[in-house]
Amino acid sequence: MSSHSLLIADELEGKDDVTLRRSQVNRKFASDLSVRLQCPVDLIYVKTLKDIPGRLSLNAGEKAKLITQKSQQLAPVMKSFTRPGKLIVKFGSPLREISSALKDSHNIEALILGSRALSGMDRFFLGSVAEEVVRSVKRPVFILGPGTQNDQYALSEKKELRIVIATDLTKKCRAAETYGVSLAKRLGAKVLLYHSAAETLRTVEQYVFASGEATPSIDSIFDDIKKDAVASMEKRVTRLKAKGINCESYIEMEKTPFVETLLSSTKDSMDLLCMGDDSSGGLFTSLLGSNLRDMIAKSPVPVIVVRG
Repeated sequence: MSSHSLLIADELEGKDDVTLRRSQVNRKFASDLSVRLQCPVDLIYVKTLKDIPGRLSLNAGEKAKLITQKSQQLAPVMKSFTRPGKLIVKFGSPLREISSALKDSHNIEALILGSRALSGMDRFFLGSVAEEVVRSVKRPVFILGPGTQNDQYALSEKKELRIVIATDLTKKCRAAETYGVSLAKRLGAKVLLYHSAAETLRTVEQYVFASGEATPSIDSIFDDIKKDAVASMEKRVTRLKAKGINCESYIEMEKTPFVETLLSSTKDSMDLLCMGDDSSGGLFTSLLGSNLRDMIAKSPVPVIVVRG
């Protein structure tokens, strides 16, 4: 049995239908994942102090009493988990309290968040705070976007799981590859390593244009990128198969949009999607920016964000 737990941050007092459905899908996913991983689910709910009358005059004892009352009120929600853990209720900053909960417990494996980001600059259910949470924590974060909520995504309906790991085949995605493979092994899932040669070319083009250096033709560069990708991917697949991982690979060779192509090519064969993030740059240029933000908004399955 795993000594780790999952932590879900949830809106427990939302009233509108969209919020209620998102909360229901998120908790169902957390419960199903905990069953497969044989670990408990902890739930954290953070209520901002601005919602509390007379908050400025509250002392430590009064705040503690409010937390106890709210915990008792919300305790029944833990019955929605097959393997319930701890209910954590806090008053204050969601960013600070969620980050603190992760730092205080070395047993929490990953954080689960829901997202209502539809496109562009739309934010997660905690507003811009959620982006700061993902940026500040060092644990993998499972993000359930609007696609999972609209389709009522349910992990319990999946038999043999398939995890797609998007990689640029460099060390920037090493953490995502490592966690994705580890998760697949524990879940008995099949791994698909997905690489877009066009995304690598795009990064090279940005460097070329910025540097102003003379280079071979773009077509020649693209041919070299594709050859290197094939060789690198073959090594990865061979290594994983030698470790007993059910693994295959796919390299997109055409100059097509990354997000749309990945989702269309894995449409009927993906249950979880693992992506890396390196805030210093690279394939996924900045946290929740560019491809990563677009993927979260459009993916029909949970996206696992793993920081490099």
